Amino acid sequence: MNFKKTGTFRCIVLIVLLTFFVSNGYAQEKSDAAKYMDSLSQGSEKIKPDTWEYIRTFAHSKDVKEINAKRSALLKSISKAISDVKKVPPYNGNSEFRDSVLKYLTTLNAIMNQDYADLVDMEQIAEESYDKMEAFFKAREKANEKLESAFTELSLAQQKFATANNITLISVQDELSAKIEKSSAVSDYHDKIYLIFFKSYKQELYLLDAISKQDINAIEQNSDSLYKYSKEGIELIKKIKPYEKDNSLSVSCIKILEFYNKESQKSVPLIVDYLLKNESYQKVKSAFDLKKDDERTKEDVDLYNKKVKELNDAVKSYNTDNDATNKERALLINNWNKSSSAFFDNHIPK
Repeated sequence: MNFKKTGTFRCIVLIVLLTFFVSNGYAQEKSDAAKYMDSLSQGSEKIKPDTWEYIRTFAHSKDVKEINAKRSALLKSISKAISDVKKVPPYNGNSEFRDSVLKYLTTLNAIMNQDYADLVDMEQIAEESYDKMEAFFKAREKANEKLESAFTELSLAQQKFATANNITLISVQDELSAKIEKSSAVSDYHDKIYLIFFKSYKQELYLLDAISKQDINAIEQNSDSLYKYSKEGIELIKKIKPYEKDNSLSVSCIKILEFYNKESQKSVPLIVDYLLKNESYQKVKSAFDLKKDDERTKEDVDLYNKKVKELNDAVKSYNTDNDATNKERALLINNWNKSSSAFFDNHIPK
């Protein structure tokens, strides 16, 4: 009568939000200053195709070698852009704008190297607990914020340079930039729902561990927590609006949370009842076995038979519910995995 956990999940994430210095259009014939701005933007523009290939591959591929190859190509592009920008001289003795471009690129390079390595290490242990998973997402968000801060500084320096040189900036977002920006939004939406799912998912594993150890106190404590988290999770999910009219992740998550809620209220009492009945039976059986046949009274036999029937009934209920619960869990986890993969496939272009 093993109560085993079934099902696995795949946490698909974008390692870091990649925002780029966008090349701008100019309302007049390009001056020397405008051409200077173009020369600084070219390096960033060359990075975008490799960035998109990395993000696209990360979202859709399970091949670690392929993902790492795309990341290596991206790192080479960043290094090349840094090298090119360093060769650009200051404009009329002022290097503020160039240095802002360089800072942005070096920040991006540091994130894709050191921060990436730290995030990979954190991701490997993130599944150990909800707190570690939450810390992983927060660390990734912090890396994003560092890059966004450098980009804001770059944007201000760009505007300052344009104003000083009578350049009119026209914001331009090309197709790749739009795809990269959307990929970030898709990942953020997924992560918000994933964390809600993971909190109850992990709590159920604690419950299953307590069941395997037949620790009734731990079972009841973990069951109460599972009921609380699943109930809270359902309410949180209901407040999240569909992504571009797609509510597939929310629907899939709510079904799992409803399962956890039902498990804590329906299945756990049957398990506890079985364990208590088994404990009571074992005590009566031990006392019954200590007596010889001619020493056993009718009351002894009746009590023993009563405990046998109670245990058999409890075992039957337990096994029936256990089989149904395991099958439902496996089905729902599988559906969640499919929903997550489909969500990325549908919203991040291949």
